[in-house]
Amino acid sequence: MHPQLLVIGGSARAAVWSATPVFEKIAAIDRFGDLDLREFASVGVTASLRRKEVCRIMEEKGWLDGRSPLVVIPAGGMENQPTLWKWLQVNTQFAGTDWSHVRRVRDPKALGQALKDSNVRFPESRFSGEPLPKEGAWLLKSKNSGGGIQVSSWKRPEDSTFKLQLWTSSEYVQRQIDGSDYAATYVACQGRVDLIGVTSQLCGLSEFGARGHWYCGSVGPIPMDAASTRTLMQLGQRLVGDFELEGVFGVDLRWDGDSWWLLEVNPRYPAGAEVLERNAERSVTQAYWNAREGMPVDWPTASKPGMIAKGIWFNQGESMGPIADFDFERVKRRGVPWKREIADIPASTEVIPHGFPVFSAFSEVSTVEDSIERLITTARIWETLIFATI
Repeated sequence: MHPQLLVIGGSARAAVWSATPVFEKIAAIDRFGDLDLREFASVGVTASLRRKEVCRIMEEKGWLDGRSPLVVIPAGGMENQPTLWKWLQVNTQFAGTDWSHVRRVRDPKALGQALKDSNVRFPESRFSGEPLPKEGAWLLKSKNSGGGIQVSSWKRPEDSTFKLQLWTSSEYVQRQIDGSDYAATYVACQGRVDLIGVTSQLCGLSEFGARGHWYCGSVGPIPMDAASTRTLMQLGQRLVGDFELEGVFGVDLRWDGDSWWLLEVNPRYPAGAEVLERNAERSVTQAYWNAREGMPVDWPTASKPGMIAKGIWFNQGESMGPIADFDFERVKRRGVPWKREIADIPASTEVIPHGFPVFSAFSEVSTVEDSIERLITTARIWETLIFATI
C-alpha cells in the first residue's frame, strides 16, 4: 500500500483516527505500534524520531517511491526533532508550520515578547547567564521536552550573587504560576484561525501512575464565558499572526482566578483535541482540510451536554506485557474506535517498563471532578482484562 498520508509522532494513534474522514490510505510511525493504530494505518515502530531512523522506515516500506504525493502530519514530540521536521518540509507535502517559526514559538523569550501587550500573560523566565531570581517558586524546564516529563521544582542557590548556570542551552527556569491547568485547540490555515475548544488538563495524578508535572489526561469541552472566549480567540490570532502557525495546534494554559497564562505552544495535533472530537463527533483534521479547500471549518459552536474524559494509565509496577491470548476482537466489538472506552492498546509482544504509558481510558462525565474516579474504574477493568492482573 502506498499511503496518501503519513502521521509521525511519539504516539500517532489519535492523529490517525482524526485523519480517517480525509484520507483512505494512512501510514504512521511512532514508538508503540498499538493494536488500534494498526486498524487504520500501516505502521512503522521506532524508539527514536531521529531523521535517519524515520527515513530508514519510510524507505523500507516504500513510502517514498514517488508514485504519488505523500502528505505528512506531525504529532506529539515532533516539535523536538528539528532535523526530521526540516527534511520532511523539503521532501513531502508537509501539513504544518515552517520550522523557522516552530523554533521561535517554542522559545520562551520569543513568546514572552509576543505577549507583552496581550491580555494573556506569560510567566517570567530566566536563562543561563542572567541574574538569579530572588523570590517566589520556580520551575526548571526544557525547550526540548513534552508532556511535563522534564519539568521539576528549582531551588535557588543560597548565594544569589552568582548568575544562573544551567546544564544545557535548552534549559531555563520559569516562575511557577498557581492555578488550574487548561489547554486550547486551534485550527490555523493561511493566516486564519479558529478556536475549536478548551479542555481541562490532568497532570501528575498518582492514581494514574503519573508523577510530578506529567500530563495524564484531558476533560472537555470546558464551557467558557464570553470574556475568556474572546481572550483565547485573540491569543490564537496573535500566535498565528506573529509565528505563522499552520494546521492543528494547541496551547497549554493556566487560569489563576483572574488571568490566563500561556505556558507552552504545541505546533501539531495536541493531546486535548481528541476529547473535543469525541464530544462534537467531528474531526479537527477534517476541519483543517475544509479550511485548506476554502470551505468553513464547520465546528459546532454548541457541544453536546456533558464532557468526555481521557486518562493515560501508566505502569505502576514491574515491567509488564499484555497476555498472549488477549482477544482484541473483544475491544473491536465495543463499537467504532472513537466511541470505545479504551485506546492505545499494546500488542502482545510489547513489554512496558515501570512508569511508561500502558493505555488510555475514556468516559462520559458531567463534571471534571467526576472524571478521575470514572477513569480509574474504567482503567482497572481493562488492566485486568488485558494483563490478567488478578
